[in-house]
Amino acid sequence: MDFSKELSKILLYEDEAMRLFKKKTYEGAYQNYQTHASDLINKFDLLDEDGKNILLSDFIKVFQLDLDQYKGFKFLQKSEARQKHNMYMVSYVLPFFMEHSESSKEFANKLAKEWGKTFKNSQIIPATYDEIKSGFVTRLFGAIIQN
Repeated sequence: MDFSKELSKILLYEDEAMRLFKKKTYEGAYQNYQTHASDLINKFDLLDEDGKNILLSDFIKVFQLDLDQYKGFKFLQKSEARQKHNMYMVSYVLPFFMEHSESSKEFANKLAKEWGKTFKNSQIIPATYDEIKSGFVTRLFGAIIQN
């Protein structure tokens, strides 16, 4: 099964999603991400274990290819791109899989583990949307008033 179209949609949404990763805009951005990823999750539901392993490999490859365009660039530029990918995975991709089904939750854990092996110094941990959203804090005159 080919996932290139679905994974491309997810990668293309990354810049906008990360721009909107703020307390006031995250909910809407996450809902938009769900729309972008709906074709992928529909295919995911039909996959056997081999298909899920192919998807896992394809996920990693798509982000690796994106980072490959930074060869020859300064270390800082490549590092910033990797950080953006890490944040996108943690804030959008993994929560989406964590909440869909038990099978997709297992996939999210495998994806995070494989991500850490592939992208050195990029240990990411899957969390749900609610866990991510609860990390935003409200401050009044510098004091935290709500978690």
